[in-house]
Amino acid sequence: MEMRKEMKKIWREWEKLRIHYNCILLAATGIGILLAIKSIGNGGNGPAAAIFDRDFLLELPFYAFGANVLYCFGPFFEIYLYYLSPVPKTFRKPAFLVGSMLGATLAYLITRQSCLYY
Repeated sequence: MEMRKEMKKIWREWEKLRIHYNCILLAATGIGILLAIKSIGNGGNGPAAAIFDRDFLLELPFYAFGANVLYCFGPFFEIYLYYLSPVPKTFRKPAFLVGSMLGATLAYLITRQSCLYY
């Protein structure tokens, strides 16, 4: 019973961090869109087409969902480590920072690539 309470506590703490994670991804996506607009210029379909292209807007929720599914690796991994032996709380912040940086980089690159081809 003690382990179950601890697992719920770990999961709850990670869920609090999910809000920050989604804000980081939103900022990275916004920066990707703004830089794509700047780099596209006025040739071709123009910058407005890059943002409002139907395919890009349809893909965006799937990317966001996928990023949040991948986010779940953090709490799962911490619970697994706790199962092996209690992990110090110092694991959570570095794992969150590394995962957030990876997620933000992928969000930026995917957004940038999606915008540049429309």
